[in-house]
Amino acid sequence: MDLKMNHFSPTSLIRTPTLLTKRTMASIFTVTFTFIFIAFATIFLLGNSHIHHQSPEWFKNILNNRSQFPSYLFRTKNNNNADQQFDKKINSSVLQNGPALAPSESNSNVTKSSYSTSLPAEKKEKNWLEKMSKCDIYEGKWVKDDSPPLYERGSCRHIEESFNCYLNGRPDYGYEKFRWQPNHCNIPRLDGQKMLKFFRGKRIVYVGDSLNRNMWDSMVCLLTNSVKDKSRVFEASGKTEFKKEGAYAFLFPVSSRLELKSNPAISLKSILRDYNFSVEYIRSAFLVQESEVPVNNGTKETLRLDLIEKSYETYKDADVLIFNTGNWWTHEKTSEGKGYYQEGDHVHEKLDVVEAFDRAMATWARWVEANVDPMKTHVFFRSYTLSHFRMTNYRQDAHPSLYRKPNMTQEEKQEFQTHQDCSHWCLPGVPDTWNQLLFAQLLLRDKQRQWNQTINVST
Repeated sequence: MDLKMNHFSPTSLIRTPTLLTKRTMASIFTVTFTFIFIAFATIFLLGNSHIHHQSPEWFKNILNNRSQFPSYLFRTKNNNNADQQFDKKINSSVLQNGPALAPSESNSNVTKSSYSTSLPAEKKEKNWLEKMSKCDIYEGKWVKDDSPPLYERGSCRHIEESFNCYLNGRPDYGYEKFRWQPNHCNIPRLDGQKMLKFFRGKRIVYVGDSLNRNMWDSMVCLLTNSVKDKSRVFEASGKTEFKKEGAYAFLFPVSSRLELKSNPAISLKSILRDYNFSVEYIRSAFLVQESEVPVNNGTKETLRLDLIEKSYETYKDADVLIFNTGNWWTHEKTSEGKGYYQEGDHVHEKLDVVEAFDRAMATWARWVEANVDPMKTHVFFRSYTLSHFRMTNYRQDAHPSLYRKPNMTQEEKQEFQTHQDCSHWCLPGVPDTWNQLLFAQLLLRDKQRQWNQTINVST
């Protein structure tokens, strides 16, 4: 527990095409207003001062400073007493009622629109940029919202079975009736058509563990819901390959599978239509390479702290990269660190998990520094606090809980009663908000770039 509370404190790292400007880390959050930060982005390393000496300078510095954009998670001080007092207030009613709501008057300074509709388009754009640039969209609260979810429950066939709470028999849908409200501005409800146009010609890749898979599923559903002819959303690699190779991708939208199969000589790029972009998920629980070494009776698994994971060549030129790791570092093998961590030919007899994580993330950071073009690619990095039950206290209404598969037998129901899923999230649900914030940040950055280009041309 000391390891969980002290070394894996939540914060985030965001690397965008300009890394030089960073804002000071935001002040301590209050318990009521913080879940979105914990849910979306937690980085292990902030609570850890002994970053590996070979880490790039930008990686060392960014751990203690916020990027030029709002951070996905604010740093917090450990307050066990406050946590314990808050825990006592949580009871089963949250599953029916959702998180506590802020008073409606707290948002009285936020209007329905970020700017007046009577202003000329250019003036409105400038006002919007100024307002959003000064607004921290990650400071806010969950508020009740009776609007329908961004895609109808049960309508997206791409959702991983264990995230599909509706088809798994969950009887209540109150967890869908909340949205994230920043304190000092509005983020618009996601417009799928706008997202499709924004991502035209781009490649978005999620790399990480099942929480990134949760977020990737959400993005695929958000976008697919906005494509008129859903048969033209091409599944580039299916679940069989995903489970075997760790890759899963969709192209939006393309010609039919029949056209591809009937003429293999056709270049994939030459038959893409309309939006011509892909959304991909690469499974990599640690972001560094899982390996094996020979032993007397065969082989044993190791984790190469000095080598980036094997798929890196396939995504280094993507336009948006979202990395995550964390949950798997808490498992018995990794947390004990006995004969598991490897560097070169040397397998450490014993290595502390925090030190191992430092070295692994230094390897990842060096790879990003050497291989990812900051003028082309936006890089987001997040992790997952080990105290995920504390995270559950903020939106425990939205976890799959025992609704992990359809048509459960009585034995499975009994098993899931004692082994509930309090790590992942129902879809539609919280990960849709993660992607909403991601898109808002990308959109703001793009608008700033366009505005700066306009100013340069006019001068």
